[in-house]
Amino acid sequence: MPSEERSLEMSTTDLQSTAQSDVTLNTGLIAYFARNPVAANLLMVFLIVGGIISGSQIPIQQLPQLDLRTVTVAVPSPGSSPQEIEADVNRRIEESILGLSGVERVVTTATQGLGRVDVEIAPFANTASVLLDVQNAVDSIERFPPVNAEQPEVAIQEVGLEVITLAVASSRLTEDELRIAAESVRSELLQLPTVSQVELRGTRDREISIEVNEEALRRNNLTIRRIANAVQRESLNVTFG
Repeated sequence: MPSEERSLEMSTTDLQSTAQSDVTLNTGLIAYFARNPVAANLLMVFLIVGGIISGSQIPIQQLPQLDLRTVTVAVPSPGSSPQEIEADVNRRIEESILGLSGVERVVTTATQGLGRVDVEIAPFANTASVLLDVQNAVDSIERFPPVNAEQPEVAIQEVGLEVITLAVASSRLTEDELRIAAESVRSELLQLPTVSQVELRGTRDREISIEVNEEALRRNNLTIRRIANAVQRESLNVTFG
């Protein structure tokens, strides 16, 4: 009958698909390892040993190394104003660096007593080559540095990460004595072979205070204004000239 023939054809098709699936499973990778447990164990041992060897060769760093790709030119100039540094230091350095190969941008900063020029390196440019070119450009500036400025310091900018903070406190010492104690601690820390930099924070700049005796002023026929003028005359504010 037609219905029986149709059922027979469907059964035959199912049997053929099942047989094909069995053949595929019997010839696959999983079937191979299922029939060969020794090969599966050897592969597992190989993966474990390879993972251990690879893990032991991975470098471990406590602090990451960051490449800022920036060359810094610093020129200390004690007693100089930011305007003088900008005109006589930063601008001359900037003019000599602009146009060098590998330089993407130049940023200058002028503060009291310090001129700084940050040279950003272009992508894919060699950092060591740009550093050498910047050094040569700064050395080739005529009559540089100025009289009151120190020799320029050219170096690759690095990231300084703070590792530990030490607090020096006392309820009996004065501010000056506490500063001296902190400076002593800083000197001892810098003597350690693993310490490269120690920064002192939380202290005010030192000032000179002059106390005047009123009787001495009258006896010597002096005034506060005359003393202030004398101190101002003896104070040096050397500029580039």
